[in-house]
Amino acid sequence: MNLPIFTPVFMSEKEFEEAYKHSEFYTDKNFRDVFYKYQSALMHVSACAKIYILNNWGKVKDWTNLDIMIVDGRDGEETHYYKFIESEEKDRNRTMKKYMELLREGHNPIISFDEVILDPSDGDFSVKINGKDHYWIDDDAVIAIANYIETYEEPSDTPPQG
Repeated sequence: MNLPIFTPVFMSEKEFEEAYKHSEFYTDKNFRDVFYKYQSALMHVSACAKIYILNNWGKVKDWTNLDIMIVDGRDGEETHYYKFIESEEKDRNRTMKKYMELLREGHNPIISFDEVILDPSDGDFSVKINGKDHYWIDDDAVIAIANYIETYEEPSDTPPQG
């Protein structure tokens, strides 16, 4: 699960407490039950995303802008799909140049999103991308794919005016 990188910083225990008291997820009792409720909710949202993908993935004509790490559930093999776009900036330090070279070498855009498979008996979800099977992908990847489909805009045939 991808959690936020940055967390709030407070100068006192009171500030800490007050901030969380006003959050959507605040609780002051039944911690285990509340924790499991939200874990169940996450699984439920992922299941809904799987259905959404199954019903809508064919509407996307261009997958090249999807930046996603797929972890194959069979063996844990990771495949990073992304389109490397060279930036205009040429004045980079040596470390940044090496990093950009690694990104360029790993350029692996999604050329074809070939198949989506939902196993309704247990909820396992698999995809085939660029002819490669990825079995039992994790919820983060499922959510990323659903989000891409949901925010996808068909490329326009007409050049922008301006």
